[in-house]
Amino acid sequence: MSNFINLFRTAAGAIACLAILFLGSISATAQDTGSCTANASKRCYERDLYWYDSCGNRGDVSQDCGGESLTSKYKCNGDWVQREKLVGDCANNACIKNSSWTNVQNCAETNKVCVNGKCSVGDVTPPAISGMSPAGTVRSSTVTLSVTTDEPATCRYSWYNKIYDQMTLSFGTDNNLYHTVTTPSPPAGNCIYYVRCRDTMGNVNPVPVRITFRYAPPAGTVTAATSTPEAEPGATEPGSSTAPVISNLKFISGTAAVNPAISFATDKNANCRYDSVDTDYDSMANSLDDAAATSHNKEITVPDNVLNYYIRCKDESGNKDSQSEKLVLPVGPIVTGLQPQGTVYQSRILLSVTTNKESECRYSLQDYDFDQMTKSFFVAQGLRQEAVVELENFGQYLYYIRCKGKNGDKNQVSSQINFEYALSPEKEIQKEKPAENNKTNPPVPVTPEQDPVACDKISTGQKDDVCDFSINCSCDPDCGIDGRDVDPDCQATSVGVNDLGVIVVIILLVVIVVAVPVFLVVKRHGKSDNKIEQ
Repeated sequence: MSNFINLFRTAAGAIACLAILFLGSISATAQDTGSCTANASKRCYERDLYWYDSCGNRGDVSQDCGGESLTSKYKCNGDWVQREKLVGDCANNACIKNSSWTNVQNCAETNKVCVNGKCSVGDVTPPAISGMSPAGTVRSSTVTLSVTTDEPATCRYSWYNKIYDQMTLSFGTDNNLYHTVTTPSPPAGNCIYYVRCRDTMGNVNPVPVRITFRYAPPAGTVTAATSTPEAEPGATEPGSSTAPVISNLKFISGTAAVNPAISFATDKNANCRYDSVDTDYDSMANSLDDAAATSHNKEITVPDNVLNYYIRCKDESGNKDSQSEKLVLPVGPIVTGLQPQGTVYQSRILLSVTTNKESECRYSLQDYDFDQMTKSFFVAQGLRQEAVVELENFGQYLYYIRCKGKNGDKNQVSSQINFEYALSPEKEIQKEKPAENNKTNPPVPVTPEQDPVACDKISTGQKDDVCDFSINCSCDPDCGIDGRDVDPDCQATSVGVNDLGVIVVIILLVVIVVAVPVFLVVKRHGKSDNKIEQ
Protein backbone atom coordinates (compact mmCIF):
# COMPACT_ATOMS: atom_id res chain seq x y z
CA MET A 1 0.00 0.00 0.00
CA SER A 2 2.75 2.45 0.95
CA ASN A 3 4.45 1.84 -2.39
CA PHE A 4 1.35 2.94 -4.27
CA ILE A 5 0.92 6.01 -2.07
CA ASN A 6 4.52 7.01 -2.81
CA LEU A 7 3.85 6.40 -6.48
CA PHE A 8 0.82 8.67 -6.32
CA ARG A 9 2.78 11.41 -4.59
CA THR A 10 5.57 11.17 -7.15
CA ALA A 11 3.09 11.35 -10.05
CA ALA A 12 1.28 14.35 -8.52
CA GLY A 13 4.58 16.16 -7.96
CA ALA A 14 5.67 15.52 -11.54
CA ILE A 15 2.36 16.83 -12.84
CA ALA A 16 2.69 19.97 -10.71
CA CYS A 17 6.23 20.57 -12.03
CA LEU A 18 5.02 20.10 -15.58
CA ALA A 19 2.20 22.60 -14.96
CA ILE A 20 4.63 25.21 -13.61
CA LEU A 21 6.98 24.70 -16.52
CA PHE A 22 4.06 24.92 -18.92
CA LEU A 23 2.82 28.20 -17.43
CA GLY A 24 6.33 29.64 -17.46
CA SER A 25 6.76 28.61 -21.08
CA ILE A 26 3.45 30.23 -22.02
CA SER A 27 4.36 33.44 -20.18
CA ALA A 28 7.86 33.55 -21.68
CA THR A 29 6.53 32.79 -25.12
CA ALA A 30 3.90 35.51 -24.84
CA GLN A 31 6.51 37.97 -23.68
CA ASP A 32 9.06 36.98 -26.29
CA THR A 33 6.67 36.85 -29.25
CA GLY A 34 5.12 40.26 -29.25
CA SER A 35 3.71 41.46 -25.93
CA CYS A 36 6.74 43.80 -25.66
CA THR A 37 6.48 46.44 -28.36
CA ALA A 38 9.93 47.44 -29.60
CA ASN A 39 10.92 51.13 -29.46
CA ALA A 40 7.79 52.03 -27.48
CA SER A 41 9.44 54.91 -25.62
CA LYS A 42 12.66 56.79 -25.06
CA ARG A 43 14.41 57.22 -21.72
CA CYS A 44 17.61 58.68 -20.37
CA TYR A 45 20.50 56.37 -19.47
CA GLU A 46 24.06 57.51 -18.72
CA ARG A 47 23.48 60.99 -20.26
CA ASP A 48 22.21 59.63 -23.60
CA LEU A 49 18.74 58.81 -24.91
CA TYR A 50 17.90 55.10 -25.37
CA TRP A 51 15.00 53.17 -26.87
CA TYR A 52 12.93 51.06 -24.43
CA ASP A 53 10.33 48.48 -25.31
CA SER A 54 6.92 48.44 -23.68
CA CYS A 55 8.14 45.98 -21.05
CA GLY A 56 10.88 48.35 -19.88
CA ASN A 57 13.84 46.64 -21.54
CA ARG A 58 16.55 49.01 -22.80
CA GLY A 59 17.47 48.80 -26.46
CA ASP A 60 19.80 50.73 -28.78
CA VAL A 61 20.84 54.37 -28.46
CA SER A 62 18.16 56.63 -29.91
CA GLN A 63 20.23 59.81 -29.72
CA ASP A 64 23.74 60.63 -28.59
CA CYS A 65 23.20 63.76 -26.53
CA GLY A 66 26.75 64.92 -27.29
CA GLY A 67 29.52 66.42 -25.22
CA GLU A 68 30.77 70.00 -24.82
CA SER A 69 30.68 72.61 -27.59
CA LEU A 70 31.14 76.38 -27.88
CA THR A 71 28.55 78.55 -29.62
CA SER A 72 29.03 81.82 -31.51
CA LYS A 73 27.28 83.79 -28.75
CA TYR A 74 29.27 86.27 -26.64
CA LYS A 75 28.28 88.58 -23.78
CA CYS A 76 29.87 90.88 -21.22
CA ASN A 77 30.34 90.19 -17.53
CA GLY A 78 31.97 93.32 -16.20
CA ASP A 79 35.22 93.73 -18.16
CA TRP A 80 35.21 90.08 -19.22
CA VAL A 81 34.10 88.85 -22.63
CA GLN A 82 32.32 85.53 -22.13
CA ARG A 83 31.42 82.81 -24.65
CA GLU A 84 28.52 80.41 -24.32
CA LYS A 85 29.38 76.75 -23.69
CA LEU A 86 26.85 73.95 -24.20
CA VAL A 87 27.15 70.60 -22.42
CA GLY A 88 25.08 67.70 -23.72
CA ASP A 89 22.97 65.80 -21.21
CA CYS A 90 19.72 63.84 -20.98
CA ALA A 91 16.77 64.88 -18.81
CA ASN A 92 13.01 64.30 -18.85
CA ASN A 93 13.51 61.68 -21.57
CA ALA A 94 15.03 64.14 -24.02
CA CYS A 95 18.49 65.33 -24.98
CA ILE A 96 19.22 68.78 -23.60
CA LYS A 97 22.05 71.27 -23.75
CA ASN A 98 23.03 72.90 -20.47
CA SER A 99 24.26 76.42 -21.13
CA SER A 100 27.04 78.13 -19.22
CA TRP A 101 29.40 81.04 -19.91
CA THR A 102 33.17 80.87 -19.82
CA ASN A 103 35.62 83.80 -19.67
CA VAL A 104 37.65 84.28 -22.87
CA GLN A 105 39.14 87.81 -22.62
CA ASN A 106 39.67 90.47 -19.96
CA CYS A 107 39.23 93.83 -21.73
CA ALA A 108 40.75 95.74 -18.80
CA GLU A 109 44.15 94.23 -19.59
CA THR A 110 44.21 96.26 -22.83
CA ASN A 111 42.59 99.41 -21.31
CA LYS A 112 39.29 98.66 -23.01
CA VAL A 113 35.75 97.97 -21.86
CA CYS A 114 33.42 95.13 -22.79
CA VAL A 115 30.45 96.21 -24.92
CA ASN A 116 28.03 93.85 -26.67
CA GLY A 117 30.30 90.87 -26.19
CA LYS A 118 33.56 92.41 -27.43
CA CYS A 119 36.32 94.70 -26.20
CA SER A 120 35.83 98.35 -27.25
CA VAL A 121 37.76 101.54 -26.67
CA GLY A 122 36.24 103.80 -24.02
CA ASP A 123 32.71 105.18 -24.15
CA VAL A 124 30.39 103.69 -26.78
CA THR A 125 27.09 105.12 -25.49
CA PRO A 126 25.47 108.07 -27.35
CA PRO A 127 24.32 111.08 -25.36
CA ALA A 128 20.96 110.91 -23.60
CA ILE A 129 18.81 113.85 -24.70
CA SER A 130 16.18 115.39 -22.40
CA GLY A 131 14.46 118.72 -21.66
CA MET A 132 13.08 119.21 -25.17
CA SER A 133 11.52 122.67 -25.48
CA PRO A 134 9.22 124.34 -26.42
CA ALA A 135 5.98 122.36 -26.09
CA GLY A 136 2.31 123.21 -26.24
CA THR A 137 1.47 126.48 -28.08
CA VAL A 138 4.07 129.16 -28.86
CA ARG A 139 2.73 132.68 -29.44
CA SER A 140 5.95 134.75 -29.55
CA SER A 141 7.39 136.25 -32.72
CA THR A 142 10.46 133.98 -32.47
CA VAL A 143 10.96 130.38 -31.40
CA THR A 144 13.82 129.15 -29.18
CA LEU A 145 14.62 125.45 -29.28
CA SER A 146 16.49 123.85 -26.38
CA VAL A 147 17.68 120.40 -25.25
CA THR A 148 19.95 119.00 -22.50
CA THR A 149 22.49 116.16 -22.81
CA ASP A 150 23.93 114.00 -20.02
CA GLU A 151 27.51 114.41 -21.32
CA PRO A 152 29.38 116.98 -23.41
CA ALA A 153 28.02 116.84 -26.97
CA THR A 154 27.33 118.78 -30.15
CA CYS A 155 23.67 118.84 -31.21
CA ARG A 156 22.02 119.49 -34.55
CA TYR A 157 18.40 119.78 -35.71
CA SER A 158 16.34 119.55 -38.86
CA TRP A 159 12.78 119.83 -40.10
CA TYR A 160 13.33 116.35 -41.56
CA ASN A 161 14.34 113.02 -40.07
CA LYS A 162 17.95 112.96 -41.33
CA ILE A 163 21.09 111.28 -40.07
CA TYR A 164 23.37 113.49 -37.95
CA ASP A 165 25.91 114.22 -40.71
CA GLN A 166 23.15 115.41 -43.07
CA MET A 167 21.71 117.87 -40.55
CA THR A 168 23.01 121.38 -41.34
CA LEU A 169 21.51 123.41 -38.48
CA SER A 170 23.34 123.40 -35.12
CA PHE A 171 22.50 124.35 -31.57
CA GLY A 172 24.64 126.81 -29.66
CA THR A 173 26.07 125.93 -26.24
CA ASP A 174 28.31 127.36 -23.51
CA ASN A 175 29.10 124.11 -21.67
CA ASN A 176 28.22 121.43 -24.25
CA LEU A 177 25.47 120.18 -21.92
CA TYR A 178 22.68 122.77 -22.39
CA HIS A 179 21.97 123.53 -26.05
CA THR A 180 19.76 126.36 -27.44
CA VAL A 181 19.04 128.03 -30.77
CA THR A 182 16.61 130.74 -31.89
CA THR A 183 14.99 129.90 -35.22
CA PRO A 184 13.16 131.96 -37.83
CA SER A 185 9.42 131.95 -37.30
CA PRO A 186 7.99 128.73 -38.77
CA PRO A 187 4.66 128.56 -40.57
CA ALA A 188 1.62 128.73 -38.29
CA GLY A 189 0.33 125.36 -37.20
CA ASN A 190 1.86 122.12 -35.89
CA CYS A 191 5.68 122.00 -35.95
CA ILE A 192 8.14 119.10 -35.60
CA TYR A 193 11.91 119.45 -35.26
CA TYR A 194 14.24 116.42 -35.23
CA VAL A 195 17.32 116.54 -32.96
CA ARG A 196 20.43 114.32 -32.80
CA CYS A 197 23.63 114.78 -30.77
CA ARG A 198 27.20 113.45 -30.94
CA ASP A 199 29.53 113.10 -27.92
CA THR A 200 33.31 113.58 -27.80
CA MET A 201 33.86 109.85 -28.59
CA GLY A 202 31.83 110.16 -31.79
CA ASN A 203 28.76 108.29 -30.53
CA VAL A 204 25.61 109.57 -32.27
CA ASN A 205 21.94 109.05 -31.39
CA PRO A 206 20.62 106.33 -33.72
CA VAL A 207 17.06 107.64 -33.24
CA PRO A 208 16.32 111.37 -33.08
CA VAL A 209 14.27 113.05 -30.39
CA ARG A 210 11.46 115.34 -31.54
CA ILE A 211 10.50 118.81 -30.43
CA THR A 212 6.79 119.23 -31.20
CA PHE A 213 4.59 122.28 -30.58
CA ARG A 214 1.88 124.41 -32.16
CA TYR A 215 2.90 127.84 -33.46
CA ALA A 216 0.34 130.70 -33.26
CA PRO A 217 2.30 133.88 -34.10
CA PRO A 218 1.15 137.35 -33.00
CA ALA A 219 -0.57 139.52 -35.59
CA GLY A 220 1.88 141.07 -38.05
CA THR A 221 4.57 138.38 -37.59
CA VAL A 222 6.24 137.37 -40.84
CA THR A 223 6.51 133.56 -41.00
CA ALA A 224 8.21 131.15 -43.38
CA ALA A 225 4.98 130.20 -45.10
CA THR A 226 6.36 128.56 -48.19
CA SER A 227 10.05 127.82 -47.65
CA THR A 228 12.57 126.94 -44.98
CA PRO A 229 16.29 127.68 -44.50
CA GLU A 230 17.09 124.08 -45.38
CA ALA A 231 14.44 123.50 -48.04
CA GLU A 232 15.39 120.94 -50.68
CA PRO A 233 13.77 119.52 -53.84
CA GLY A 234 10.87 117.29 -52.94
CA ALA A 235 11.08 118.16 -49.24
CA THR A 236 7.94 119.02 -47.34
CA GLU A 237 7.49 122.07 -45.20
CA PRO A 238 7.01 122.02 -41.39
CA GLY A 239 3.93 123.33 -39.65
CA SER A 240 0.52 122.65 -41.10
CA SER A 241 2.02 121.20 -44.29
CA THR A 242 4.13 118.44 -42.75
CA ALA A 243 4.36 115.08 -44.45
CA PRO A 244 2.84 111.94 -42.89
CA VAL A 245 4.74 110.38 -39.99
CA ILE A 246 5.14 106.57 -40.20
CA SER A 247 5.14 104.51 -36.99
CA ASN A 248 4.98 100.88 -35.78
CA LEU A 249 6.48 99.54 -39.02
CA LYS A 250 6.77 95.73 -38.96
CA PHE A 251 6.12 92.42 -40.70
CA ILE A 252 3.12 90.32 -39.69
CA SER A 253 1.76 86.97 -40.93
CA GLY A 254 -0.53 87.36 -43.92
CA THR A 255 -3.89 85.64 -44.33
CA ALA A 256 -2.49 83.48 -47.13
CA ALA A 257 -0.15 81.84 -44.59
CA VAL A 258 2.86 81.74 -46.91
CA ASN A 259 3.12 85.50 -47.53
CA PRO A 260 4.12 88.11 -44.96
CA ALA A 261 2.38 91.47 -44.72
CA ILE A 262 3.83 94.96 -44.31
CA SER A 263 2.01 96.75 -41.50
CA PHE A 264 2.34 100.29 -40.11
CA ALA A 265 0.38 103.43 -39.20
CA THR A 266 0.51 107.09 -40.24
CA ASP A 267 -0.50 110.11 -38.16
CA LYS A 268 -3.01 111.18 -40.82
CA ASN A 269 -4.68 109.85 -43.94
CA ALA A 270 -2.08 109.02 -46.54
CA ASN A 271 -1.31 106.91 -49.60
CA CYS A 272 1.92 104.94 -49.24
CA ARG A 273 4.33 103.16 -51.56
CA TYR A 274 7.26 100.78 -51.11
CA ASP A 275 10.28 99.61 -53.07
CA SER A 276 13.38 97.49 -52.58
CA VAL A 277 15.42 100.56 -53.64
CA ASP A 278 15.49 103.77 -51.61
CA THR A 279 14.09 106.40 -53.94
CA ASP A 280 11.56 109.27 -53.89
CA TYR A 281 7.83 108.65 -53.44
CA ASP A 282 6.86 109.03 -57.13
CA SER A 283 9.59 106.62 -58.28
CA MET A 284 8.61 103.79 -55.93
CA ALA A 285 7.28 100.81 -57.85
CA ASN A 286 4.66 99.37 -55.49
CA SER A 287 1.53 100.88 -53.97
CA LEU A 288 0.34 99.88 -50.49
CA ASP A 289 -3.11 101.45 -50.49
CA ASP A 290 -6.23 101.67 -52.63
CA ALA A 291 -7.33 104.80 -50.75
CA ALA A 292 -5.85 107.21 -48.21
CA ALA A 293 -5.87 105.78 -44.67
CA THR A 294 -4.05 105.88 -41.34
CA SER A 295 -3.70 102.08 -41.02
CA HIS A 296 -1.72 100.29 -43.73
CA ASN A 297 -1.45 96.54 -44.28
CA LYS A 298 -0.57 94.63 -47.43
CA GLU A 299 0.59 91.08 -48.17
CA ILE A 300 3.66 90.87 -50.37
CA THR A 301 5.75 88.23 -52.12
CA VAL A 302 9.39 88.61 -51.11
CA PRO A 303 12.02 87.71 -53.77
CA ASP A 304 15.10 85.82 -52.56
CA ASN A 305 17.46 88.69 -53.37
CA VAL A 306 15.57 91.40 -51.43
CA LEU A 307 16.81 92.21 -47.92
CA ASN A 308 15.06 95.54 -47.23
CA TYR A 309 11.99 97.53 -48.21
CA TYR A 310 11.68 101.32 -48.13
CA ILE A 311 8.37 103.06 -47.49
CA ARG A 312 7.23 106.63 -48.17
CA CYS A 313 3.80 108.23 -47.91
CA LYS A 314 1.89 111.22 -49.30
CA ASP A 315 -1.01 112.92 -47.50
CA GLU A 316 -4.22 114.18 -49.05
CA SER A 317 -2.70 117.66 -49.45
CA GLY A 318 0.14 116.27 -51.55
CA ASN A 319 2.85 116.47 -48.83
CA LYS A 320 5.37 113.67 -49.38
CA ASP A 321 7.94 112.09 -47.10
CA SER A 322 11.42 113.31 -47.98
CA GLN A 323 13.07 110.28 -46.34
CA SER A 324 12.13 106.63 -46.42
CA GLU A 325 11.35 104.41 -43.47
CA LYS A 326 13.41 101.22 -43.80
CA LEU A 327 11.90 97.80 -43.11
CA VAL A 328 14.52 95.07 -42.68
CA LEU A 329 13.24 91.73 -43.91
CA PRO A 330 13.55 88.71 -41.62
CA VAL A 331 16.66 86.70 -42.44
CA GLY A 332 15.80 83.30 -43.88
CA PRO A 333 12.45 81.80 -44.87
CA ILE A 334 9.28 83.20 -43.33
CA VAL A 335 7.68 80.51 -41.15
CA THR A 336 3.92 80.41 -40.56
CA GLY A 337 1.19 77.80 -39.97
CA LEU A 338 2.80 76.53 -36.76
CA GLN A 339 0.87 73.52 -35.40
CA PRO A 340 -0.22 72.08 -33.01
CA GLN A 341 -1.39 74.74 -30.58
CA GLY A 342 -3.49 74.50 -27.42
CA THR A 343 -3.90 71.00 -25.93
CA VAL A 344 -3.18 67.57 -27.44
CA TYR A 345 -4.20 64.18 -26.03
CA GLN A 346 -2.05 61.80 -28.08
CA SER A 347 1.49 60.77 -27.23
CA ARG A 348 2.42 60.66 -30.91
CA ILE A 349 1.78 63.95 -32.69
CA LEU A 350 2.58 65.81 -35.88
CA LEU A 351 4.54 69.10 -35.88
CA SER A 352 3.63 71.19 -38.93
CA VAL A 353 5.02 74.44 -40.41
CA THR A 354 4.66 76.32 -43.69
CA THR A 355 7.36 78.47 -45.34
CA ASN A 356 7.10 81.12 -48.03
CA LYS A 357 9.67 79.34 -50.24
CA GLU A 358 11.47 76.01 -50.60
CA SER A 359 13.36 75.44 -47.34
CA GLU A 360 14.90 72.92 -45.01
CA CYS A 361 13.41 73.19 -41.53
CA ARG A 362 14.61 71.76 -38.22
CA TYR A 363 13.31 71.68 -34.67
CA SER A 364 14.60 71.32 -31.12
CA LEU A 365 13.45 71.56 -27.52
CA GLN A 366 16.25 74.10 -26.99
CA ASP A 367 16.68 77.42 -28.81
CA TYR A 368 19.75 76.52 -30.90
CA ASP A 369 21.13 77.91 -34.14
CA PHE A 370 19.93 76.12 -37.28
CA ASP A 371 23.17 74.13 -37.67
CA GLN A 372 22.99 72.91 -34.05
CA MET A 373 19.50 71.51 -34.48
CA THR A 374 19.63 67.80 -35.33
CA LYS A 375 15.97 66.91 -35.95
CA SER A 376 14.50 67.73 -39.37
CA PHE A 377 11.05 68.11 -40.87
CA PHE A 378 10.02 66.27 -44.04
CA VAL A 379 8.15 67.92 -46.91
CA ALA A 380 4.49 66.91 -46.70
CA GLN A 381 2.95 68.90 -49.53
CA GLY A 382 4.12 71.99 -51.38
CA LEU A 383 5.66 74.37 -48.84
CA ARG A 384 4.19 72.57 -45.83
CA GLN A 385 6.56 70.44 -43.74
CA GLU A 386 5.82 67.94 -40.97
CA ALA A 387 7.62 65.90 -38.32
CA VAL A 388 6.34 63.04 -36.13
CA VAL A 389 7.38 63.29 -32.47
CA GLU A 390 6.76 61.09 -29.44
CA LEU A 391 5.73 62.82 -26.22
CA GLU A 392 7.05 61.17 -23.07
CA ASN A 393 5.34 62.94 -20.16
CA PHE A 394 2.22 65.00 -19.66
CA GLY A 395 2.85 68.76 -19.43
CA GLN A 396 3.79 71.83 -21.46
CA TYR A 397 5.97 71.46 -24.58
CA LEU A 398 7.85 74.20 -26.45
CA TYR A 399 9.56 73.40 -29.76
CA TYR A 400 11.89 75.90 -31.49
CA ILE A 401 11.83 75.98 -35.30
CA ARG A 402 14.44 77.38 -37.71
CA CYS A 403 14.61 77.06 -41.50
CA LYS A 404 17.20 77.55 -44.24
CA GLY A 405 16.40 78.62 -47.80
CA LYS A 406 17.92 77.16 -50.96
CA ASN A 407 20.37 80.08 -51.09
CA GLY A 408 21.67 79.27 -47.62
CA ASP A 409 19.77 82.07 -45.83
CA LYS A 410 18.95 80.89 -42.31
CA ASN A 411 16.52 82.14 -39.67
CA GLN A 412 18.36 84.12 -37.00
CA VAL A 413 15.34 84.00 -34.70
CA SER A 414 13.36 80.84 -33.93
CA SER A 415 9.65 80.39 -34.49
CA GLN A 416 7.86 78.49 -31.72
CA ILE A 417 5.29 75.69 -31.41
CA ASN A 418 3.83 75.73 -27.91
CA PHE A 419 1.20 73.29 -26.64
CA GLU A 420 0.19 71.12 -23.68
CA TYR A 421 0.06 67.29 -23.62
CA ALA A 422 -2.72 66.15 -21.27
CA LEU A 423 -4.71 63.03 -20.38
CA SER A 424 -7.85 62.91 -22.52
CA PRO A 425 -11.14 63.80 -20.80
CA GLU A 426 -12.43 60.25 -21.43
CA LYS A 427 -9.46 58.69 -19.64
CA GLU A 428 -9.81 61.19 -16.80
CA ILE A 429 -13.42 60.01 -16.26
CA GLN A 430 -12.38 56.35 -16.41
CA LYS A 431 -9.59 57.02 -13.93
CA GLU A 432 -11.84 58.84 -11.43
CA LYS A 433 -14.91 56.54 -11.40
CA PRO A 434 -13.26 53.50 -9.70
CA ALA A 435 -11.92 55.78 -6.99
CA GLU A 436 -15.48 56.80 -6.08
CA ASN A 437 -16.61 53.17 -5.75
CA ASN A 438 -13.50 51.82 -4.05
CA LYS A 439 -11.91 54.28 -1.66
CA THR A 440 -9.45 51.72 -0.28
CA ASN A 441 -7.93 50.75 -3.64
CA PRO A 442 -7.72 53.88 -5.84
CA PRO A 443 -6.49 53.24 -9.39
CA VAL A 444 -2.87 53.81 -10.26
CA PRO A 445 -2.52 56.47 -13.03
CA VAL A 446 -1.45 54.95 -16.34
CA THR A 447 1.53 56.59 -18.01
CA PRO A 448 1.96 56.47 -21.80
CA GLU A 449 4.80 53.92 -21.70
CA GLN A 450 2.72 51.59 -19.49
CA ASP A 451 -0.28 51.53 -21.80
CA PRO A 452 0.61 48.31 -23.69
CA VAL A 453 1.33 46.45 -20.43
CA ALA A 454 -2.03 47.56 -19.02
CA CYS A 455 -3.94 46.11 -22.00
CA ASP A 456 -5.80 42.85 -21.39
CA LYS A 457 -6.51 42.63 -25.11
CA ILE A 458 -5.84 44.70 -28.19
CA SER A 459 -9.18 45.74 -29.68
CA THR A 460 -9.85 46.93 -33.23
CA GLY A 461 -10.66 50.61 -33.61
CA GLN A 462 -13.21 52.27 -35.86
CA LYS A 463 -12.29 53.13 -39.46
CA ASP A 464 -12.74 56.90 -39.77
CA ASP A 465 -9.86 57.89 -42.13
CA VAL A 466 -7.97 59.36 -39.16
CA CYS A 467 -4.82 57.55 -37.97
CA ASP A 468 -4.48 57.50 -34.16
CA PHE A 469 -0.82 56.74 -33.32
CA SER A 470 -1.37 56.81 -29.54
CA ILE A 471 -0.84 53.63 -27.51
CA ASN A 472 -4.37 53.07 -26.23
CA CYS A 473 -4.98 49.29 -26.53
CA SER A 474 -6.86 49.84 -29.79
CA CYS A 475 -5.42 48.96 -33.22
CA ASP A 476 -6.46 51.75 -35.62
CA PRO A 477 -7.17 50.28 -39.11
CA ASP A 478 -6.58 53.72 -40.68
CA CYS A 479 -2.84 53.53 -39.85
CA GLY A 480 -0.27 51.77 -42.01
CA ILE A 481 -1.90 52.82 -45.31
CA ASP A 482 -1.18 55.66 -47.76
CA GLY A 483 2.33 56.05 -46.33
CA ARG A 484 1.16 56.44 -42.72
CA ASP A 485 3.09 54.82 -39.90
CA VAL A 486 1.71 51.68 -38.28
CA ASP A 487 -0.15 52.09 -35.00
CA PRO A 488 2.06 50.49 -32.26
CA ASP A 489 -1.10 48.88 -30.84
CA CYS A 490 -1.44 46.84 -34.06
CA GLN A 491 2.01 45.33 -33.46
CA ALA A 492 1.43 44.49 -29.79
CA THR A 493 0.07 41.15 -28.52
CA SER A 494 -0.99 40.26 -25.03
CA VAL A 495 -1.93 37.30 -22.85
CA GLY A 496 -5.06 38.49 -21.10
CA VAL A 497 -6.71 37.32 -17.92
CA ASN A 498 -9.25 35.32 -19.91
CA ASP A 499 -6.46 33.52 -21.83
CA LEU A 500 -4.69 32.58 -18.59
CA GLY A 501 -7.98 31.27 -17.21
CA VAL A 502 -8.36 28.95 -20.18
CA ILE A 503 -4.78 27.69 -19.69
CA VAL A 504 -5.39 27.01 -15.97
CA VAL A 505 -8.59 25.06 -16.77
CA ILE A 506 -6.71 22.94 -19.33
CA ILE A 507 -3.97 22.17 -16.80
CA LEU A 508 -6.55 21.21 -14.15
CA LEU A 509 -8.23 18.86 -16.62
CA VAL A 510 -4.85 17.26 -17.37
CA VAL A 511 -4.24 16.80 -13.63
CA ILE A 512 -7.68 15.23 -13.17
CA VAL A 513 -7.28 12.93 -16.17
CA VAL A 514 -3.91 11.67 -14.87
CA ALA A 515 -4.61 11.69 -11.13
CA VAL A 516 -8.02 9.97 -11.09
CA PRO A 517 -6.85 6.72 -12.79
CA VAL A 518 -3.83 6.63 -10.46
CA PHE A 519 -6.10 7.07 -7.46
CA LEU A 520 -8.42 4.27 -8.63
CA VAL A 521 -5.45 1.96 -9.21
CA VAL A 522 -4.12 2.70 -5.74
CA LYS A 523 -7.51 2.08 -4.17
CA ARG A 524 -7.95 -1.23 -6.02
CA HIS A 525 -4.53 -2.51 -4.96
CA GLY A 526 -5.28 -1.47 -1.42
CA LYS A 527 -8.37 -3.67 -1.35
CA SER A 528 -6.40 -6.56 -2.81
CA ASP A 529 -3.78 -6.23 -0.08
CA ASN A 530 -6.47 -6.26 2.59
CA LYS A 531 -7.93 -9.49 1.21
CA ILE A 532 -4.52 -11.12 1.12
CA GLU A 533 -3.83 -10.13 4.73
CA GLN A 534 -7.20 -11.58 5.77
